[in-house]
Amino acid sequence: MMSKKSNFPLIIIIFIALIVYALNYVNVCNNLQISTVGDAQEYIKCAENTIDHGLFYCGDLDQEIDYDLFTRRTPFYPLILIIFLKLTHSIRYVLFFQTFLVFINAYLLLKILMLRNTGKRYSYPVIAVYLFYPSQWIFSTIVMTEIVLQFLLLASFYLLFKFELVRSSKLLIVYNMILALAVLTKPVLLYVWILNLVFHLVLAGKKSRHLVAYSLIALVAIGLWSYRNYRATGVYHYSSIKMHNLLNYNVRYLLTKKYGSDEANERIAQIETEAGRGDNYKAFYDRIQDEAIRIIKQHPVEYGIYHIKGMFNFFLDPGRFEIYHYLQIDQTTSLMKLYHEKGYSGIYHYIKTMPVSIVLYLSVMFIVNSILFILFILFIINLRRCHFKSIYELFLLLMILYFALVTGPIGASRFRVPILPFLLLTGISVLKGRKVKTTDMDTLTLNS
Repeated sequence: MMSKKSNFPLIIIIFIALIVYALNYVNVCNNLQISTVGDAQEYIKCAENTIDHGLFYCGDLDQEIDYDLFTRRTPFYPLILIIFLKLTHSIRYVLFFQTFLVFINAYLLLKILMLRNTGKRYSYPVIAVYLFYPSQWIFSTIVMTEIVLQFLLLASFYLLFKFELVRSSKLLIVYNMILALAVLTKPVLLYVWILNLVFHLVLAGKKSRHLVAYSLIALVAIGLWSYRNYRATGVYHYSSIKMHNLLNYNVRYLLTKKYGSDEANERIAQIETEAGRGDNYKAFYDRIQDEAIRIIKQHPVEYGIYHIKGMFNFFLDPGRFEIYHYLQIDQTTSLMKLYHEKGYSGIYHYIKTMPVSIVLYLSVMFIVNSILFILFILFIINLRRCHFKSIYELFLLLMILYFALVTGPIGASRFRVPILPFLLLTGISVLKGRKVKTTDMDTLTLNS
């Protein structure tokens, strides 16, 4: 039993965090415009259209129908909005729910650290960094999936790790159900079922191959939602966001780097015109995807370099976009667009025009992110000694790399939010400098 004195640092951390998050919540509730950045409007529209018209569509029904908007968003986060809007008629309660989830996530993170026998000396600083990391309190009060997805991933990781310790089939089933909800929360997780299959093969070994069947739960969820999209659009696909990002980010910025912004925009417009939306959405969808992939295949080296740079940005981006939006500073310049047009020199010249306070904030965050990235690299290097004997290391490694890889060229700080706890866990694993022994795990299992 932990004494109150030994828990005092944690109590102080939680107390200060409660004040910070409460002030943040009140501030945003007094200015709800802050909570509707980026994708938020589409999520809200989707919930409203479903409530008012029974139609899962994230666009304005008074305008011409865009078939992309039938499938751009996956269902679980809009379902949460629907529940809160039906019960309360206000998004303020959604923001409160997300703020509450941050503290649930902190609790899950602490439970995982305790299961790893990490000790308070290392665990409490991890909780402090997690709670006071700016993206946490910013995205807790924005109508976006990041905090919900973070909870689902962290909860699934906790259950999978606990299953490795106690070997209860119920834990594995619940883990797969929660992971399926994560897949239904954000399209970025479309291919995570492949990682999940690997996890099950590692856990099952030769004696428990039947356990692998549980990994199909997420795949079934993907199949069912793709069939719904087929019924709505005539195209069997999981989300139109893949096509949208492929053309408007992957290909656009590749062409921008190679030919300049004006010619890139002209080529993208030409592709869209030739694809012709019309009444045949399937032909349009297939044409866009085929043309985008063809262009990428024409420039494999340039695209490969460009994709890898995006992966570095995923780890290092200090979060200019969200802090500018939170402080409601005018964002006439897209830093991503500027980077792809003029490279790092363009960013440097832009930074010189920014307020000093923002430059200092972004510099600190860049240093923090750089430290986390270096620790992650050291974590990978250290894995050579453990040979993936535990699902713990394997899950952290593959899930972090998966997010970095699939976000690729559009790697930005908000895409890092769902896996921030995993980065912290890899970092503390390196700093602590030792792997938990099986006997330690067994003891923890008996006492938990």
